[in-house]
Amino acid sequence: MLSHAEPLPTSLSKPEDCSDGTAEAAELVRKGIISEASFKAGIAHRASDPFERRPMQVLNDSNDSPAEIHTKRVRSWVRAKGRISAPKGGAAHLEALAYMSDSWFIGTVGRAHKATDIGMMVSLDHTIYFHAPFRADEWMLMDVLTPWTGDQRGLVQQRIMAQDGTLLATCYQEGVVRLRELKGENPEEIRGSAIAVKKESKL
Repeated sequence: MLSHAEPLPTSLSKPEDCSDGTAEAAELVRKGIISEASFKAGIAHRASDPFERRPMQVLNDSNDSPAEIHTKRVRSWVRAKGRISAPKGGAAHLEALAYMSDSWFIGTVGRAHKATDIGMMVSLDHTIYFHAPFRADEWMLMDVLTPWTGDQRGLVQQRIMAQDGTLLATCYQEGVVRLRELKGENPEEIRGSAIAVKKESKL
């Protein structure tokens, strides 16, 4: 039987050594990049979220030219809070991973471009390929990149790996990504066009 898988990236920080992002968000408030209200909303969301995330520094974050943005990697450790009673590989673990894989996925486009003026992000599709059984209540690495952005759309790819290096799943998503700087457009027409594109993508 043929078998191979991309290995776990080297020199990763351990989940317990990573911040939950609160200190970094507070620094963005201090710099005026996000508002105090957004910061507080983020704190409230994390408290009620059934999953916990430990983000890491964006790999190759200084590669800001259009020819290099695809080399960036947005990485984080993620797991479900508490214990999932289902056995390893059970439906509850698959459902939990599906939910987690969609969180901030298309938002990778904005992070890679360091865009703070995004007016709309709408997911058009989400595909997950499961490769191995796993427990979603154990730390998993989410390694995300964006190979292409253009025509007010973005494409993102995600590898999800166990701490021992097992490749658990691969995900793809395309979405509408529009900036606020587009003037003179009717918001209802923009929303309608995004819905139309989403429906067409499912045909």
